[in-house]
Amino acid sequence: VTAGRQHATEIEWAHFDGVAFDAPRLGGVVSAGGFFGRRVMLWDEYDQKAIGGGHVTWHAPESLDVTVSDVVYVENSLGVSAHYAPLEVEGLYFSSTFKLIDDDLDRVDVGADWSNDDLGIEGFFRYVHAFEGVDHDFRYDYTAEDSRADRLNLPKISAFDDYELRLYKRIVRPFGVYAGIIRRQMESTRDETAWEEDSYWQPQAGVDLS
Repeated sequence: VTAGRQHATEIEWAHFDGVAFDAPRLGGVVSAGGFFGRRVMLWDEYDQKAIGGGHVTWHAPESLDVTVSDVVYVENSLGVSAHYAPLEVEGLYFSSTFKLIDDDLDRVDVGADWSNDDLGIEGFFRYVHAFEGVDHDFRYDYTAEDSRADRLNLPKISAFDDYELRLYKRIVRPFGVYAGIIRRQMESTRDETAWEEDSYWQPQAGVDLS
């Protein structure tokens, strides 16, 4: 149990004054956690101050974890995620998340990671689909809707697909190089009120000393 000013990372990220608890591996197959408190407001005051949430994770056989996470602040954010690491392929890891805000579909997120320490190679792929018409600014800084004109001034979000691929090769510890590409594909043509950029390609390359 932790009390005081802290952060919680559930299906939404929260900064609050309150209490949080973590109960890992109850009975060996289930873990859980939760928090409740008053949202930290550094510059503005909002009517809604209480925030709370939590999660339950089922640790299934064969390296599969399934988590249900929920956060309530003005509206309800609910997410279901799964993480799988097949035992027959060392270093391979799959993840997926399905998220709703109240009754609105918000996003689907799937990804895969692979690493081989002997070869010094890492690979990463991620795909995100954001659904159209989600009239919330939770996706940016988790503020209430009545503050969007003052804080963000954003209209509804158009649907888009994000694809990201990245490869890393270690040369000599700790020196390595990486290259990747990000693709954002908007599902509608940008208009005068849209805040998003148009569809784009974003190549990446560099060195890594971690």
